[in-house]
Amino acid sequence: MVLTVEDGTGLPGANAYVSLSEANTYFSERNNAVWAGKTNPEKEAAILYATSFLDAQFYWLGHIKYTEQALGWPRILVYDREGRPIDTDSVPRRVKNAACELALEALDKPLSPSLARGGNVKRQKVASLEIEYFDRASSQRTFPIVRQILAGLFKDSPTAELFRA
Repeated sequence: MVLTVEDGTGLPGANAYVSLSEANTYFSERNNAVWAGKTNPEKEAAILYATSFLDAQFYWLGHIKYTEQALGWPRILVYDREGRPIDTDSVPRRVKNAACELALEALDKPLSPSLARGGNVKRQKVASLEIEYFDRASSQRTFPIVRQILAGLFKDSPTAELFRA
């Protein structure tokens, strides 16, 4: 498998926000033994999965910079929480960090698993252990660290801006 890392030029064939080297450095700085214990092909597959999950799951603010680019970044008209423009010729470090965090999660289990009957578990009992979810509990996995890392770069729905007063 070949990672084609988006370099800020809007590569039509890009399939990753972060290189294997960048991810290795990210996890090395955090002394993460789980990442270190995986093979390069496992890590690369996880990076590909994390990148596609990010673009499928998050509605990025602003607009893509190039019509032919394969991924959601680079973008124009995006600002940080302080109102400073985000560089339009690169993938923000926060997007790369989020890709790393999701890649680590993907090594353990699917980011968006197929769920029997939509995951709407009312009650599950195994021996004396019983789990019952609240009615509004999502059946999907959530990744709070990723949402925190990406705060200010995405909206929760494609029409979220239309309803702001």
